Amino acid sequence: MKEVADRDPGSSAFAFIKDITILSYVSRKASKAKKNVMLLSSMHTQPSIGDSGKPEIIEFYNSTKGGVDTFDQMCGAYSTARKTRRWTLSMFYAMLNAGLINAWIIHGLNKQKTGGHFIQRKAFLQELALDLMKPHAQHRLNESHISQSLCLNICSVFQLPSTGASDALIPSACLTLLDCATTAFKPLPHGISLH
Repeated sequence: MKEVADRDPGSSAFAFIKDITILSYVSRKASKAKKNVMLLSSMHTQPSIGDSGKPEIIEFYNSTKGGVDTFDQMCGAYSTARKTRRWTLSMFYAMLNAGLINAWIIHGLNKQKTGGHFIQRKAFLQELALDLMKPHAQHRLNESHISQSLCLNICSVFQLPSTGASDALIPSACLTLLDCATTAFKPLPHGISLH
């Protein structure tokens, strides 16, 4: 099935194993090298050729591949994947990407049904990430050994309230880190904002 040198362009070869069909199709494109397209299907059980002269398996794939291409494009736009040599992490990143896209689609459909405001995917992902991290971050604020800079960062990212008249004061959750008897409120370092 792999050898295409002796086959005519547009020819098909089928093989059947139980409920699985394997197709080898030689492309009709006018190029010097013949291209062999191989597909495996558990849906098609007959060696049928469609109206275009191509096997039905290829016609079905061509009619439905738009969703796969769109999905791959969406994964590429905002991907969670990182370089790794471990296949388990690669699978985890792929499942996470799929779950995030599906969650955004379901969220959009729910907003459409209820008449709510539809948000863009980037904003949805940011909001989802913050919502998932917030409980852990708030739990970290209650720990006694947390550093002041981490406390300030958590309060800044999650927009937690500060004490005193000015937003530039250290948040109340971080006061346990300070020796209140000897230390007054200190302004935040230059460039750090609680907004």
